[in-house]
Amino acid sequence: MKKQILATALLSGLILVTFAPAASAIDKTADTKGSVQFEKVGENEVGEVVKPDTEDKPENIIVPEGGGNTTGPLRLQHVPDIKFGTVTFKTGNTKHQAILENYTKDGVAGDQAIPQFVQVTDERGDDTGTWKVTVSGTTFKEKVAGGGPATVPELVNTKIVVKQQKFFNTVTDYATPVVSAETLVSGFTGTELTIPTNGTDSVLVMQTKAGKSTNGSKTSVVFNSDYTDASSYVVGEKNAGIILDKANGDNIVVDKAYESDLTWTLSDSI
Repeated sequence: MKKQILATALLSGLILVTFAPAASAIDKTADTKGSVQFEKVGENEVGEVVKPDTEDKPENIIVPEGGGNTTGPLRLQHVPDIKFGTVTFKTGNTKHQAILENYTKDGVAGDQAIPQFVQVTDERGDDTGTWKVTVSGTTFKEKVAGGGPATVPELVNTKIVVKQQKFFNTVTDYATPVVSAETLVSGFTGTELTIPTNGTDSVLVMQTKAGKSTNGSKTSVVFNSDYTDASSYVVGEKNAGIILDKANGDNIVVDKAYESDLTWTLSDSI
């Protein structure tokens, strides 16, 4: 009988244990705002060169050896020197490839090589802004130490000729989906670009297409149609994308250094 009573007491205890229902959670909210306004960089902004066919990131910054640049919100980030070195003089019309330009990069030992390229940075903050790059040149003249007068004839008919071009953009090349830089910009038409040497005429190198914007990006044209970031080059190698077209009629004097002045112009309208 005791066992039966004990069992009943335990059962009664279980039945009597109850729990109060949890209080309903109450969400309380408050609204705030995030705000920002961007200002344009100054006219003295220099910026940095990003290796073509790479994103605009610190690890892709390079420092070209030589060449030129401008400053400001819309700027020539890089334009190249075009060197042909020492070539063999022969009769008739001869063609000589340019030597690759050199650059250095943090974390990489020694000079590196790359085909000549032009890079434009657009930080105007204007998605309707246009631009174009042109180039002009002078005849090849004897380079005299100290800037003295030349002692040999100018090479009136010898020209620099760009044979290849390939375009890159630091934003659209990495968009999803990828948008080719060629949808934003165009370059020379036809099979080649011959740089004028009269000191006044110029030719188009690259420009934005109608209705397109490069705002907030760097756009490059590399003068070699096979170039990619993965391409491997050796310092001192030649670039088939640019040639010196030595004319048949020019009076060449050997062991003389000749030089042409190249002027690259960036205009904010097309």
